[in-house]
Amino acid sequence: MTARPFARTSQTRFGAIAAVSLLLAALGLDAGAAATDPTPGDADAVLQAWRTASGGERWARVRTIRERGEIADGKAVGTYASTEDLARGRFASRNQLVSQGEGAGYDGHRAWSTDASGQVRIEAGSTLAVARSEAYRAGRGYWRAPAASEERILLPSAVEEGRTYDVVRIRPVGGVAFDLWIGQADHLLAKLVEDRGFYVETERYSDYHPEGGVMLPHRVAVSAGDPRFVHMVSARRFVLNGPIPAAAFAPPAPPPIDYRLSGRARAVEIPFKLYNNHIYLPVSVNGAPTRLMMFDTGATGLIDAAAAADLGLRPQGSSAVSGAGEKILAGGSLKIARLAVGDAEFRDLPFTAVDRSEQQRVEGVPQSIGVLGYELSKRLVTRIDYRRRVLTLIQPQAFRPPPGAKALDFEFVAELVQVDAAVNGYPGKFILDTGSRASVLLLPRYAQSHGLDRDIHTEQALAGWGMGGPVVAGIGRGRELTLAGVRLPQPVVVMLQGGPPVDGNIGGEVLKRFDVTFDYSRQKVWFKPYRDAQTPDERDLSGLWLNQAGDDFEVVAVTPGSAGAVAGFSVGDIVETVDGARASTLILSDLRDRLKQPGEHLRFGVRRGDGRSVRELATPAEITPG
Repeated sequence: MTARPFARTSQTRFGAIAAVSLLLAALGLDAGAAATDPTPGDADAVLQAWRTASGGERWARVRTIRERGEIADGKAVGTYASTEDLARGRFASRNQLVSQGEGAGYDGHRAWSTDASGQVRIEAGSTLAVARSEAYRAGRGYWRAPAASEERILLPSAVEEGRTYDVVRIRPVGGVAFDLWIGQADHLLAKLVEDRGFYVETERYSDYHPEGGVMLPHRVAVSAGDPRFVHMVSARRFVLNGPIPAAAFAPPAPPPIDYRLSGRARAVEIPFKLYNNHIYLPVSVNGAPTRLMMFDTGATGLIDAAAAADLGLRPQGSSAVSGAGEKILAGGSLKIARLAVGDAEFRDLPFTAVDRSEQQRVEGVPQSIGVLGYELSKRLVTRIDYRRRVLTLIQPQAFRPPPGAKALDFEFVAELVQVDAAVNGYPGKFILDTGSRASVLLLPRYAQSHGLDRDIHTEQALAGWGMGGPVVAGIGRGRELTLAGVRLPQPVVVMLQGGPPVDGNIGGEVLKRFDVTFDYSRQKVWFKPYRDAQTPDERDLSGLWLNQAGDDFEVVAVTPGSAGAVAGFSVGDIVETVDGARASTLILSDLRDRLKQPGEHLRFGVRRGDGRSVRELATPAEITPG
């Protein structure tokens, strides 16, 4: 997963805007109501005191709420609108900030979202769980008797800015847990904190005024874990118990077609380059000379901020962009009027402009200016023939499954594709991620529940580098990975210490063993294994992590005890030559591939400070499977 812009994009993926619109009308202080102090340790008493303070029995007369207002991110101001059904726990929300509008909703059965270009998606997995929690709040489930398997816990009280709060944690049936901070003095909800898997959302409520007999907050500050990115939501108008169209909560109709294939073709083939197990497609932005973008099924559109400026694109607003690693970067929204990808052209695609200079050093790919993924496959069936290095975009109505391929159904988890697979025989839900160079990433919950963290021997090393920076994790080999009925022996496994609420991630080292077709319209992925698909995959045997440094390569990590450490490499060394060839004539990805081969002998010309030396590195025999 290369990146995930979540300050605005993920807000409408059942994030800030949707949640704010659901909760605004639920909260408040009725000046005429007298709240009863709850008994310590009684979560339900705390919740009922909140209901009394915010209107008491007046809430029994509130059936629906419609709301309009403004949203601001510090650099731009937009509008939002929401509708909620208190009786049935349904909701819908749409917002327009700068040039992009998004939405989310729940119709009682399906959770849906729309992106900035109007593409509609039915959600599953962790995003469906978040929607169920929002539906619970829309229906004021916290003021009703808890369901049999619902969790309600009164946590220790908390103090913030001189005020003391009762904190109630609730996990609705099928939902995610969230914490409600309720003031001990006024019994008013002041804050909601919810771990949405990809980020933790915090919402703070203020500026209460009477609406329809109950007091409602008219101002909400929303953040996703970084104080630099706070969205202010200001309610301007409420309508209680007004008429609601029957289709108000249903997924919207698909938007008009916004692409064309050259010559009205039913399919176009696009040759690509494969570096670091990543697919790079030729693109042209608004008629400019062709550059490259990575095709990443784990990401939405990103463009390097410097490239955007060179192309005359003007980002607006401010959003947080995150991915693998711990850093959060600032991004701005824009639309590319014409994006040509080979012989396919797309109109008005939404992108986020962000500083990708560090990522470009990691990739070491000249002419790379960004990332695209979901935008392509949501519109067109996408077939990847790794052997021919050709990506084919196919009109959905013209698609026919490749002969001999096996189909797997998939679910959307936000923009991500999630399928069934198994490591060492243990079934799980795995993201298919062309933006990951690795074989298999395992998340702690899955690994620990099946004892894989004990059964697979791992060594700590720098295992990856995302938009958020370097990722250190345990690296080892599993016994087998089963995907689409194919048993792949001895997969290289990365044991992550944290991450999104999925079981694991299957990356390019595995996917390149198949001819893979993504059919988003039917939510199927077709796999056709190559003849050598079951050859054990490769991993780095040098213990070095090299990044591009101008015309040279820089050593940014050395695993203790590795071949690189034995050869005398240190962090900060600059590699100027490899086997006598200047680094400027080499491709970093090719060098990384050599360092995966056992028995390789390489001579590095190294600069350290003002001195130069030659380092000889011999890669060892392959590691023993764990």
